[in-house]
Amino acid sequence: MVQGAFEQFELVASRWPNFAKGQYSLGVMLASSGRQREAVERFAAAVKADPTYVEPQVQMAETLRAMGRFQDALVAFDRAIKLDPRVADARLGAAMAPGRSRRYGDARDRLSEGMKLFPSDPNSHRRWPVCLNSQVLQGSGLRAECLRWLPP
Repeated sequence: MVQGAFEQFELVASRWPNFAKGQYSLGVMLASSGRQREAVERFAAAVKADPTYVEPQVQMAETLRAMGRFQDALVAFDRAIKLDPRVADARLGAAMAPGRSRRYGDARDRLSEGMKLFPSDPNSHRRWPVCLNSQVLQGSGLRAECLRWLPP
C-alpha cells in the first residue's frame, strides 16, 4: 500500500513539477521513509514552485538537520522565518541548529527570541521542553530562562 502511494505521489510530482503541494507531500513521504536526500530535493522543488510556501522550507530544514547538515538547516530555517516569523517549528529548529554546531550563544539568543514571540501559545510551549533536554542548553546558561517561559 505504501509503495502504491509513493507511485501516485511520484506520478503527480513528475507530471506537475510546479505543483508545490505535490512536491511537498512526496518530500514528507520520502523523509518519513528515511530517504532524506530525495526528500530535500522534493522540498526544494516545492519551494521553487512556490517560494511563499513555508511548510516545505521548514521540512527541508528539519531534514537537513537530521542529516547533520546544521549550517544548511539554519539557512533554511531562517528563510522560513523570513516568510513567516510566527512559525514556532522554524524558530525552535533555528534555535537548535546552532547548538549542534556548538554555537551556544547563538542558540540561546534564538531560543530566547522564540519564547518571547510565543508567550501564550500552548502549542509552542510544548516544543520548548525539547530544548531543555537537548545538547543546545549544555553550557548555554539558558535552562532557567526556558523554565521561566514554560506554563505552570
